[in-house]
This record gives sequence, structure tokens and C-alpha cells, in this order.
Amino acid sequence: MAEVKSVVFKNFTDKEFVCSWDGVPYRFAPGKEMYVEDWKARHFAKHLVDGIMHKRNLITTNMKEREPLLKRALPDEQVAISAEEALDVNAREEVEEKVKEIKKKKTSKKVVNEEEFSGLKE
Repeated sequence: MAEVKSVVFKNFTDKEFVCSWDGVPYRFAPGKEMYVEDWKARHFAKHLVDGIMHKRNLITTNMKEREPLLKRALPDEQVAISAEEALDVNAREEVEEKVKEIKKKKTSKKVVNEEEFSGLKE
């Protein structure tokens, strides 16, 4: 059985990109990069590029316009890693994002002045 390889798919636009595979929606925030199976990355890239070309009123088979967009959506297509390595990389990135989110929430908490509760001491 052939080994599944993963490559980076990047939503290089400034808008969220949503694309489904097998009825499951995948959401990519603006600028988000994620390792996915190579065939799935090509599927996402095709739909992202098609959408951009439609908005620009370009013919989607115009390879002169299409190729540069595909290269932006698949920046490291030649650099493929195993599915297990991709899962590890994606999991680490998700953990880093959650840690940043938690730290941001902690630093934005309001410090309550003790004087507000002075009646409780009596």
C-alpha cells in the first residue's frame, strides 16, 4: 500500500475559506496554513483558486492566471511528509493557538479593587 503524503495548503486570501470533503466542511482562516493529504490539498486549492478567478471574471482554464494562484495555495507542494508527521505538526499548531488564546484572555481580565468588597469584611 502506498504511503499517504501530506503537503501544506494555505488560504492566502484575506477572507475565511470553507471547502467540504466527503460532506465534512474544512474552515481556513485568512492566512491559515495546514498540512493535509496531498490529494485533499489539491482539491482545496482548486476550489480556492476557482473562487478567486470567478470573482475576477477570469476563465478558470486560463493557466497563465491560474498557476501563480495555485502556487500560493500550495506553497510547498514538493515538500511532502507522512500522514503521522502532518498530524503531529497540526496538533502542535492547534495547541500553540489555544495557549495564545488562553494567555490573551488571562491578560485581559479586569483586576477588581478590594475596596469594592469592603463591606464583606465587617
